Amino acid sequence: MLYFLRTPITRCLLGFLLCSIGLRASLLGQGEQEPKQPEFDTGKSGLALSGGYFRAVPKGEQAGWTTSLWFQLSDTETGDLLGVVIDAESNDILRLHHEGNKIIFSGKFRNRSLNQQHPEGWTFSSEVTGESPWHHAVMTYSQANGPALYIDGKLVGQGERQWLGYATNFDNYHFGARVFPDETYGNYFGGLVDEFFLYESELTAEAVQELYEGQSPDTKLVAFNDFENVDHRALARFTESDRDEAYLDEGKKLYELNCIACHSKDGITPPINPLARAFTANPMENGGDPYSMFKTVTHGFRNMMAAPQLNPTQRYQVIHYIRERLVKQLAPEHYISVSDNYTDPMPSNPAGLDEALAKKEALAKVGYLRDFGNALISPVNGDTPGHSSRNALVINLGNETTIAYDLGSLRTVGAWQGGFLDFSNTL
Repeated sequence: MLYFLRTPITRCLLGFLLCSIGLRASLLGQGEQEPKQPEFDTGKSGLALSGGYFRAVPKGEQAGWTTSLWFQLSDTETGDLLGVVIDAESNDILRLHHEGNKIIFSGKFRNRSLNQQHPEGWTFSSEVTGESPWHHAVMTYSQANGPALYIDGKLVGQGERQWLGYATNFDNYHFGARVFPDETYGNYFGGLVDEFFLYESELTAEAVQELYEGQSPDTKLVAFNDFENVDHRALARFTESDRDEAYLDEGKKLYELNCIACHSKDGITPPINPLARAFTANPMENGGDPYSMFKTVTHGFRNMMAAPQLNPTQRYQVIHYIRERLVKQLAPEHYISVSDNYTDPMPSNPAGLDEALAKKEALAKVGYLRDFGNALISPVNGDTPGHSSRNALVINLGNETTIAYDLGSLRTVGAWQGGFLDFSNTL
């Protein structure tokens, strides 16, 4: 995880740097000037990624880990479901890919002597059978046991402990396409991918079976992405009957918290990041209607990072604020009007939406979305002024024990048990 994100200043600088340098690897399709855009279809629990590329949020090194995803194969197209890039230049990539009726998990050896003996690396494969169109793939790793592949709850391949070294870096992992040594993309997966999970430790065979049956394993969840369970029909349209000034004010707050590290605060001042969009000076190159802007905020575009810290409702709030307060009022020539039937072809409320949103909200309340480490600077609101601080260093001591120090007076604010920090309403 990103343990160095400690203060608003470092977050702002990191956002500026990421927007400035961009993610070049995600910008080029194999033989194309721009990446192939993902498509979304009705998935296992909402909308699933298909025929495109999605880069996930950096999570740092994991000494032991488990990745889990659901997939549906295409009858005619093969391709890569998941790739964890160790070194793109040397084609050192953990790949989960589809060839024919087989799912294949492959990688390179980290041990030099073993690599000389086995220059092709290691490969596990399994035929995918069964009446259900949806199947479950789990990849695990620990230093003691090495990598393993499970399909639909059953172990189909177990490696050796030397095969992956000591830790795997999840700063560059992605879905739906293969990364080539020149950092271009291709071999797009033609089926559907949904409900990706990343855990911080290896799961046992019993836990994998429970996960396949829909139970939550007893290990820490690092990342979760179901590729957008979104009711676009309800969110993409701005109408005065259901979107008032208070709604736009909330969108403004979210914009100022998340966007002005690169974009200007008022839409007129030149952006802080010279590569960022000036909303009143230029049209949206990736589309200026709400749904196109939602795709930009969700998946990123060119030098812009995605914004997974905002849930779908919040993303549309930011979008409507930009469109109604900045573009429409200050640069109406760039405002893209939408028709009365604009939302008709969009996905309606997907099956399982309420359950998926409840799951995400529960995960957010335990802090996995915004927990950047065991020592954080945060406000602490106690029952008395002496037990409160606007600038406290809060340290998780383990065993459900936490202590906080005021950084101004260097005094102890307090200590408590039962939980670290509540991240559910913070960024």
